[in-house]
Amino acid sequence: MSQNQAITKLQSTILGDKFRERLLSQMGDPRIADKMANVLATEIARTPKLAQCDPSSVLMAALRCARYNLEPGEGLACLTPMGGRCEFQIEYKGMVLLMDRTGRLQDINTVVVHENDEFEYYVDTSLDDGYIIRHRRGFGNRGPMVAVYCVIRLIDGGNYHVVMDREEVEDIRDKASRGSQNPNSPWVKYASAMWRKTAIKQAAKVCPLTSDIVSADRVDDLAMVGVEQPAPPGVPVAAIKEMAQVDHRQDRHATRKDFQQEVATSTVAMLEEEVVNKPAASTAPAKRKKSTKNIEKDAYLEIALCSKGWDRTLALKKAQGLMQKDTVKLTAEDWKQCQQKIRDTSEEPMPDKPQLENKFKQGTKFKVPQGAAEEKPREDEEQFAFI
Repeated sequence: MSQNQAITKLQSTILGDKFRERLLSQMGDPRIADKMANVLATEIARTPKLAQCDPSSVLMAALRCARYNLEPGEGLACLTPMGGRCEFQIEYKGMVLLMDRTGRLQDINTVVVHENDEFEYYVDTSLDDGYIIRHRRGFGNRGPMVAVYCVIRLIDGGNYHVVMDREEVEDIRDKASRGSQNPNSPWVKYASAMWRKTAIKQAAKVCPLTSDIVSADRVDDLAMVGVEQPAPPGVPVAAIKEMAQVDHRQDRHATRKDFQQEVATSTVAMLEEEVVNKPAASTAPAKRKKSTKNIEKDAYLEIALCSKGWDRTLALKKAQGLMQKDTVKLTAEDWKQCQQKIRDTSEEPMPDKPQLENKFKQGTKFKVPQGAAEEKPREDEEQFAFI
């Protein structure tokens, strides 16, 4: 299976009814669940490396996004390929959002301290807060990062803080993050964001808010150390693995049959409407009827499009190959033979009535219906975690 086919299959699964039910069970609101499904499908197209991961791990990570209602690709959470598996990872903005949703957060401040900044920190239990942090930011060449701090204030008066120096941050990085020295690692490309995330996570461990924050923190820690993340609550692992292995060819065939029936029905409605709404007398010149040869040609193109999903250019090339002559020289009889051959080799039966030729007798121009030809997903640069 090619990469594009794997991406398409994942998107079909996520947009399918069964997976939408799983999203709904995690999120509770059908509209939010539908939006999450569309965001997840878009994120898979933006991150082609997800096609190389175990499909069930991608679905599990997607359900984690739904569990915490954090949309991937928006700086809140991300689906990260790691060693053939997809892992859910929360970004520092996602942690802040989870805290804010509790309704108890008054203020949170996370800042990285550089060598040329003026920074003072000491603990004094005689003070109301019990500590003092003074930080005057430098400008220009601030030097390397030397520390990071996070201060969390709650509406009920709670005040929690964490101050970490370079050695403490790098110790967590080396012990709890795989491949942190890799040039493509977020610790290398987005070091400042990773320092802030580390401080927020350490402060969240001592700040009593909700079980969602604790759960998200633990799940993110498992991804960092390379341990497989558990399934979200209420999600059977066996059902997700079975869903990931479903062959979607039958679904595509059913969709194609619906498309063929829609083409036939809309054609009849169009012709009937033209007859009913035809004015008694018209001064406009009558449309020139298409020749029999052109009617047969357009009908062949429509048949090729419905049964094989070809576009117009490919259908004409196939016709040229079938008849061993240039399409300009094909007679009406040649086009009929093309129609018969494409019907004989079609995996899906064509609609018997009305005949597709009726669509073109009134000079209808051949158009490729939107969505008939499969589009390749856009392949952007790899999206890294913790931005």
